[in-house]
Amino acid sequence: MINARFAAAANRIAALIYPHRCFLCDTVLPYPQTVCETCAKTLLRFREMRGALCDVCGMPLKTCCCRPNRLYEKAVFPLLYDGEAKRAVYRFKFRGRKDLAKPFAHAVANALRERDALDGIDLIAFVPMTKAAARKRGYNQARLLCEALREETGLPMEPLLTKQRANRTQHDLTDRLFRSGNVLGVYEPDEGCRSQIEGRRILLVDDILTTGATLNEAAKTLLIFGAKSVTVAVIAGVPRKKKK
Repeated sequence: MINARFAAAANRIAALIYPHRCFLCDTVLPYPQTVCETCAKTLLRFREMRGALCDVCGMPLKTCCCRPNRLYEKAVFPLLYDGEAKRAVYRFKFRGRKDLAKPFAHAVANALRERDALDGIDLIAFVPMTKAAARKRGYNQARLLCEALREETGLPMEPLLTKQRANRTQHDLTDRLFRSGNVLGVYEPDEGCRSQIEGRRILLVDDILTTGATLNEAAKTLLIFGAKSVTVAVIAGVPRKKKK
Protein backbone atom coordinates (compact mmCIF):
# COMPACT_ATOMS: atom_id res chain seq x y z
CA MET A 1 0.00 0.00 0.00
CA ILE A 2 2.84 2.37 0.93
CA ASN A 3 4.66 1.54 -2.30
CA ALA A 4 1.52 2.20 -4.33
CA ARG A 5 1.00 5.58 -2.65
CA PHE A 6 4.66 6.48 -3.17
CA ALA A 7 4.43 5.56 -6.87
CA ALA A 8 1.27 7.64 -7.29
CA ALA A 9 2.90 10.64 -5.59
CA ALA A 10 6.03 10.23 -7.70
CA ASN A 11 3.91 10.16 -10.87
CA ARG A 12 2.12 13.37 -9.85
CA ILE A 13 5.44 15.13 -9.18
CA ALA A 14 6.84 13.91 -12.49
CA ALA A 15 3.73 15.18 -14.25
CA LEU A 16 4.37 18.65 -12.84
CA ILE A 17 7.97 18.65 -14.11
CA TYR A 18 7.29 16.78 -17.34
CA PRO A 19 3.59 17.39 -18.08
CA HIS A 20 1.60 14.82 -19.98
CA ARG A 21 0.68 15.89 -23.48
CA CYS A 22 -1.78 14.70 -26.07
CA PHE A 23 0.29 12.54 -28.38
CA LEU A 24 -1.44 14.06 -31.42
CA CYS A 25 -1.97 17.78 -30.80
CA ASP A 26 0.64 18.17 -27.99
CA THR A 27 -1.82 19.89 -25.63
CA VAL A 28 -0.86 19.63 -21.94
CA LEU A 29 -3.13 17.13 -20.16
CA PRO A 30 -3.76 16.10 -16.55
CA TYR A 31 -2.02 12.90 -15.47
CA PRO A 32 -2.44 10.15 -16.67
CA GLN A 33 -4.27 11.16 -19.89
CA THR A 34 -2.40 10.68 -23.17
CA VAL A 35 -4.96 11.98 -25.65
CA CYS A 36 -7.31 14.98 -25.49
CA GLU A 37 -11.06 14.71 -26.10
CA THR A 38 -10.87 16.23 -29.58
CA CYS A 39 -8.14 13.88 -30.79
CA ALA A 40 -9.84 10.92 -29.13
CA LYS A 41 -12.86 11.66 -31.33
CA THR A 42 -10.58 11.63 -34.39
CA LEU A 43 -9.32 8.17 -33.45
CA LEU A 44 -12.87 6.98 -32.75
CA ARG A 45 -14.19 8.42 -36.02
CA PHE A 46 -11.70 6.43 -38.08
CA ARG A 47 -12.30 3.34 -35.95
CA GLU A 48 -16.03 3.52 -36.67
CA MET A 49 -15.25 3.39 -40.40
CA ARG A 50 -13.73 -0.11 -40.17
CA GLY A 51 -16.55 -1.69 -42.15
CA ALA A 52 -16.03 0.82 -44.95
CA LEU A 53 -12.27 0.32 -45.31
CA CYS A 54 -10.48 -1.66 -48.00
CA ASP A 55 -9.10 -4.81 -46.40
CA VAL A 56 -5.87 -4.49 -48.41
CA CYS A 57 -4.76 -0.86 -48.46
CA GLY A 58 -6.69 0.18 -45.32
CA MET A 59 -8.17 3.27 -46.98
CA PRO A 60 -11.86 4.24 -47.04
CA LEU A 61 -13.49 2.35 -49.91
CA LYS A 62 -14.41 5.56 -51.74
CA THR A 63 -10.71 6.49 -52.00
CA CYS A 64 -9.22 2.99 -52.31
CA CYS A 65 -6.49 2.96 -54.95
CA CYS A 66 -5.35 -0.66 -54.72
CA ARG A 67 -3.20 -1.99 -57.51
CA PRO A 68 -2.86 -5.68 -58.53
CA ASN A 69 0.90 -5.67 -57.84
CA ARG A 70 0.47 -5.13 -54.10
CA LEU A 71 2.66 -7.75 -52.42
CA TYR A 72 1.66 -7.38 -48.77
CA GLU A 73 -1.60 -8.93 -47.63
CA LYS A 74 -3.05 -5.88 -45.95
CA ALA A 75 -2.14 -2.51 -44.49
CA VAL A 76 -3.40 -1.39 -41.08
CA PHE A 77 -3.23 2.06 -39.49
CA PRO A 78 -5.23 3.97 -36.86
CA LEU A 79 -5.07 7.45 -38.45
CA LEU A 80 -5.30 9.32 -41.71
CA TYR A 81 -2.24 11.45 -42.41
CA ASP A 82 -3.72 14.93 -42.11
CA GLY A 83 -4.37 17.61 -39.50
CA GLU A 84 -3.01 16.91 -36.01
CA ALA A 85 -1.95 13.37 -36.96
CA LYS A 86 0.29 14.73 -39.72
CA ARG A 87 1.91 17.23 -37.36
CA ALA A 88 2.40 14.56 -34.67
CA VAL A 89 4.11 12.16 -37.07
CA TYR A 90 6.36 15.01 -38.19
CA ARG A 91 7.40 15.66 -34.58
CA PHE A 92 8.10 11.95 -34.09
CA LYS A 93 10.05 11.62 -37.32
CA PHE A 94 12.00 14.87 -37.56
CA ARG A 95 11.91 16.63 -34.18
CA GLY A 96 13.31 13.98 -31.88
CA ARG A 97 10.02 13.19 -30.13
CA LYS A 98 10.93 9.58 -29.37
CA ASP A 99 8.40 9.61 -26.53
CA LEU A 100 5.61 9.42 -29.11
CA ALA A 101 6.59 5.86 -30.06
CA LYS A 102 4.61 4.31 -27.19
CA PRO A 103 1.25 6.08 -27.70
CA PHE A 104 1.55 5.60 -31.45
CA ALA A 105 2.26 1.88 -30.93
CA HIS A 106 -0.75 1.61 -28.62
CA ALA A 107 -3.00 3.11 -31.31
CA VAL A 108 -1.48 0.85 -34.00
CA ALA A 109 -1.90 -2.25 -31.81
CA ASN A 110 -5.58 -1.41 -31.25
CA ALA A 111 -6.11 -1.04 -35.00
CA LEU A 112 -4.40 -4.39 -35.62
CA ARG A 113 -6.60 -6.12 -33.06
CA GLU A 114 -9.77 -4.53 -34.46
CA ARG A 115 -8.96 -5.93 -37.91
CA ASP A 116 -7.78 -9.31 -36.55
CA ALA A 117 -4.47 -8.59 -38.24
CA LEU A 118 -2.33 -10.06 -35.45
CA ASP A 119 -3.79 -13.55 -35.92
CA GLY A 120 -1.03 -15.90 -37.03
CA ILE A 121 1.75 -13.29 -37.02
CA ASP A 122 5.10 -14.87 -36.06
CA LEU A 123 7.30 -11.82 -35.63
CA ILE A 124 7.62 -8.08 -36.18
CA ALA A 125 10.20 -6.29 -38.35
CA PHE A 126 10.73 -2.68 -39.39
CA VAL A 127 11.68 -0.80 -42.53
CA PRO A 128 15.39 0.03 -42.16
CA MET A 129 17.36 3.18 -42.91
CA THR A 130 20.93 3.32 -44.18
CA LYS A 131 23.50 3.56 -41.40
CA ALA A 132 24.43 7.07 -42.56
CA ALA A 133 20.81 8.25 -42.46
CA ALA A 134 20.27 6.75 -39.01
CA ARG A 135 23.40 8.47 -37.70
CA LYS A 136 22.30 11.80 -39.14
CA ARG A 137 18.82 11.64 -37.61
CA GLY A 138 19.99 9.92 -34.45
CA TYR A 139 17.37 7.17 -34.59
CA ASN A 140 15.12 5.17 -36.91
CA GLN A 141 11.52 6.07 -36.06
CA ALA A 142 10.25 2.83 -37.61
CA ARG A 143 12.49 0.83 -35.29
CA LEU A 144 11.32 2.80 -32.24
CA LEU A 145 7.69 2.17 -33.23
CA CYS A 146 8.47 -1.51 -33.78
CA GLU A 147 10.10 -1.84 -30.36
CA ALA A 148 7.08 -0.22 -28.70
CA LEU A 149 4.74 -2.44 -30.70
CA ARG A 150 6.67 -5.49 -29.49
CA GLU A 151 5.85 -4.43 -25.92
CA GLU A 152 2.20 -3.86 -26.84
CA THR A 153 1.71 -7.22 -28.57
CA GLY A 154 4.25 -9.53 -26.95
CA LEU A 155 5.42 -10.65 -30.40
CA PRO A 156 9.14 -11.18 -31.01
CA MET A 157 10.99 -8.58 -33.09
CA GLU A 158 13.91 -9.06 -35.46
CA PRO A 159 15.87 -6.59 -37.66
CA LEU A 160 15.19 -8.69 -40.76
CA LEU A 161 16.21 -6.15 -43.40
CA THR A 162 19.07 -3.78 -44.15
CA LYS A 163 19.06 -0.87 -46.56
CA GLN A 164 21.96 -1.21 -48.97
CA ARG A 165 22.10 2.23 -50.51
CA ALA A 166 20.72 5.72 -50.15
CA ASN A 167 17.96 6.88 -52.46
CA ARG A 168 16.02 10.08 -52.96
CA THR A 169 13.59 10.87 -50.16
CA GLN A 170 10.22 9.39 -51.06
CA HIS A 171 8.21 12.46 -50.00
CA ASP A 172 10.11 14.45 -52.66
CA LEU A 173 8.47 12.27 -55.33
CA THR A 174 4.78 12.44 -56.18
CA ASP A 175 4.42 10.00 -59.07
CA ARG A 176 3.69 6.38 -58.09
CA LEU A 177 6.07 4.94 -60.71
CA PHE A 178 8.90 7.25 -59.65
CA ARG A 179 8.42 6.20 -56.03
CA SER A 180 8.47 2.51 -56.97
CA GLY A 181 11.62 2.92 -59.05
CA ASN A 182 13.29 4.98 -56.35
CA VAL A 183 13.29 2.07 -53.87
CA LEU A 184 13.88 -0.77 -56.33
CA GLY A 185 16.44 -3.20 -54.96
CA VAL A 186 17.48 -1.13 -51.92
CA TYR A 187 16.65 -3.79 -49.29
CA GLU A 188 18.45 -7.02 -48.44
CA PRO A 189 17.99 -9.54 -45.63
CA ASP A 190 20.15 -8.97 -42.58
CA GLU A 191 22.79 -11.70 -42.61
CA GLY A 192 22.25 -12.50 -38.95
CA CYS A 193 18.47 -12.83 -39.34
CA ARG A 194 18.09 -14.49 -42.75
CA SER A 195 17.08 -17.81 -41.18
CA GLN A 196 14.23 -16.03 -39.35
CA ILE A 197 12.41 -15.13 -42.58
CA GLU A 198 11.56 -18.44 -44.22
CA GLY A 199 8.05 -19.71 -43.54
CA ARG A 200 7.19 -16.82 -41.22
CA ARG A 201 4.16 -14.53 -41.22
CA ILE A 202 5.72 -11.12 -40.73
CA LEU A 203 4.30 -7.81 -39.53
CA LEU A 204 6.30 -5.04 -41.22
CA VAL A 205 6.31 -1.67 -39.45
CA ASP A 206 6.88 1.85 -40.80
CA ASP A 207 5.62 5.36 -40.00
CA ILE A 208 3.53 6.44 -43.03
CA LEU A 209 1.89 4.72 -46.00
CA THR A 210 1.64 6.95 -49.08
CA THR A 211 1.63 4.94 -52.33
CA GLY A 212 2.94 1.83 -50.59
CA ALA A 213 6.08 1.69 -52.78
CA THR A 214 8.56 1.49 -49.88
CA LEU A 215 6.58 -1.13 -47.99
CA ASN A 216 5.91 -3.09 -51.17
CA GLU A 217 9.62 -3.26 -51.97
CA ALA A 218 10.48 -4.33 -48.42
CA ALA A 219 7.69 -6.93 -48.50
CA LYS A 220 8.96 -8.21 -51.86
CA THR A 221 12.41 -8.81 -50.38
CA LEU A 222 10.95 -10.75 -47.46
CA LEU A 223 8.79 -12.87 -49.77
CA ILE A 224 11.70 -13.61 -52.13
CA PHE A 225 13.65 -14.96 -49.17
CA GLY A 226 10.85 -17.22 -48.05
CA ALA A 227 8.40 -15.27 -45.88
CA LYS A 228 4.97 -16.90 -45.90
CA SER A 229 3.15 -13.56 -45.80
CA VAL A 230 3.66 -9.89 -44.97
CA THR A 231 1.18 -7.58 -43.24
CA VAL A 232 1.94 -3.87 -42.97
CA ALA A 233 1.35 -1.64 -39.92
CA VAL A 234 1.92 2.12 -39.94
CA ILE A 235 0.81 5.11 -37.88
CA ALA A 236 -1.08 6.85 -40.66
CA GLY A 237 -2.16 6.42 -44.25
CA VAL A 238 -2.07 9.33 -46.69
CA PRO A 239 -5.57 10.12 -48.06
CA ARG A 240 -5.67 10.18 -51.83
CA LYS A 241 -8.18 10.59 -54.61
CA LYS A 242 -9.06 8.09 -57.23
CA LYS A 243 -8.01 9.02 -60.73
CA LYS A 244 -10.92 9.55 -63.05
